[in-house]
Amino acid sequence: MKLAMAQMHMEQSMERNLARTLEFCRAAEGSDLLFFPEIQLSPFFPQYEKRDVTDYCLRMESPEVAALAAQAKKLGCYLSPNVYMELEGKRF
Repeated sequence: MKLAMAQMHMEQSMERNLARTLEFCRAAEGSDLLFFPEIQLSPFFPQYEKRDVTDYCLRMESPEVAALAAQAKKLGCYLSPNVYMELEGKRF
């Protein structure tokens, strides 16, 4: 099994972070599993107390999640993204 790990600087823009994430996927082509850093599509907001991070919360039907799934399928690999998600009314 060939593993790859992405180390990236996250910006405020989810769109730019997603674009960078997809670039890392292409760069890791040939790997079986690609790992990403904590909360990769947003800045590391847990360091800020009482910050409204609603805009960074994804759901399974979010276009960002679909883009990650499509890229994994296209490259024939598994991704281990780390994003802020809402599932069954709870945020993780």
